[in-house]
Amino acid sequence: KHRQQWRNTLASHAEPVFGPVSVAAIDTSLVLKAIEPIWTEKPETASRLRGRIESVLDWAAARGLREGANPARWKG
Repeated sequence: KHRQQWRNTLASHAEPVFGPVSVAAIDTSLVLKAIEPIWTEKPETASRLRGRIESVLDWAAARGLREGANPARWKG
């Protein structure tokens, strides 16, 4: 169930925004564009979506597919 929720959340909220953009080109503005439409109505879903995007981008960085800071990491 958890795996399916991950996929569904990313597919319905992140994929339409990110489209064919490479993981190396995803920046803070794209992350915000995916999260902001649901932030006020579904803050828990938006928070989970941000964390899932962060995890995917960390995975991509670990495999050399992107460099630099993770634009979905909002600490502090």
